[in-house]
Amino acid sequence: MAIPSEDDSTKVILAESRYHRASLKADARTVHLNPRTEAADAALRRAETAEDEADGARIDAFALFVRSDVDLDEECRAAEIAHLAAVRKNREDAAYRAVWPNGLSDLIASRGAEQARAVRAAVTELGTHAPAIHAAHQARLLELATLTETREIAWRNAETAAAQAFANERIARVGLIEQLRKNEGALREIFPNERNIVRSFYRSDRRGKKKAKADPVTS
Repeated sequence: MAIPSEDDSTKVILAESRYHRASLKADARTVHLNPRTEAADAALRRAETAEDEADGARIDAFALFVRSDVDLDEECRAAEIAHLAAVRKNREDAAYRAVWPNGLSDLIASRGAEQARAVRAAVTELGTHAPAIHAAHQARLLELATLTETREIAWRNAETAAAQAFANERIARVGLIEQLRKNEGALREIFPNERNIVRSFYRSDRRGKKKAKADPVTS
């Protein structure tokens, strides 16, 4: 019998369920088994839709986070270049070291909340040691620091929501599969000693056919 397993895709499971539900409704002796099956089927369809939406939201959130991260890196780079020019490319200059204690590369290597904290500290130091550069860059630096911090939180929340939606879909898959199995037992009670009739409520054994193709008979 072609009762699907948890390893099958949601698409396959729903296709098997559709065949089975149509068979149950077509026979007056089995139609009473259909409502529970329809409920489990509907639950899986809802879970599949929710998972698709959550995965899309996760991708969107990550794309936005990456964009703000790139923009913040570029603004930091512009401010550091301006400051480096002001100190005549002397990276050992005290004013330069106060703003960029570990160089620009260390700040660029960070991201999200960590980078936002470092940028705010650099902006504060620019105000003390390079007022002109501070005036030119501080507004954009602080804006992007806040944006990347906010988007990092949104992305992490979206990842969590997507993981939960995937887990819910897996649970719904199991629920529908188990209902198909329960129906098999009920059908055996309705049709005792009629294995062929019970089998007819399920599609032909797909896995058996695949195995036969994979293991050809040899002489």
